[in-house]
Amino acid sequence: MTRLLRPALLLVAGLTAAIGLIRARPFQADDIYAFLQAPEGCPAPCWQGIRPGAMDMDTARRRLRAHPWVAGVDDHFYGDSDNGWLTWHWSGAQPPLNMRSGDDRLGVSSSAVKSISIQTRIRYGELWLAFGAPDWWKRTVAENTIYLESAYRDESFLARLELPCGARPAELWSATVTLLWVNGIPAAGGDRTPAALLRCDF
Repeated sequence: MTRLLRPALLLVAGLTAAIGLIRARPFQADDIYAFLQAPEGCPAPCWQGIRPGAMDMDTARRRLRAHPWVAGVDDHFYGDSDNGWLTWHWSGAQPPLNMRSGDDRLGVSSSAVKSISIQTRIRYGELWLAFGAPDWWKRTVAENTIYLESAYRDESFLARLELPCGARPAELWSATVTLLWVNGIPAAGGDRTPAALLRCDF
């Protein structure tokens, strides 16, 4: 119990210290909601009217091209197959939460949209302030790097980030996240408490 309590307290202390810095950031909850939440009438998983697992590639392409946040769409496919991904260029009209154009994508398999991935400037602590604690965490350690995945099942997206082994709790809350919308996030995929997230010794 003591082994778990100390890391948990460190994480809470780190979050408390980081909240002051995060609140000074320009990304307010309203910006994050506008960027991430599904529009009315679009059941989750849904990002800006595009639904992984329930939409074909051509429809998704048309919706991207018609969206005021998007300036252009590029196709990337394996040979003559209908497997690959679509990327897009941001127009500048979107909330300033993305990293840069060309790195975000719709994953496509058999002409159907399977996933949406967006690299953001949103910090992990900002995500907590906007949506609360995730339903679960999944942690992988490889080559002195922690790969952390958090699930928000009601919103049907995963938040992913990377940290070096030995990172401080404040670094966790200030790390930027990549968001992934997929169909069918499981009810439980890993730890339900953050006690050991930053440990690399097991």
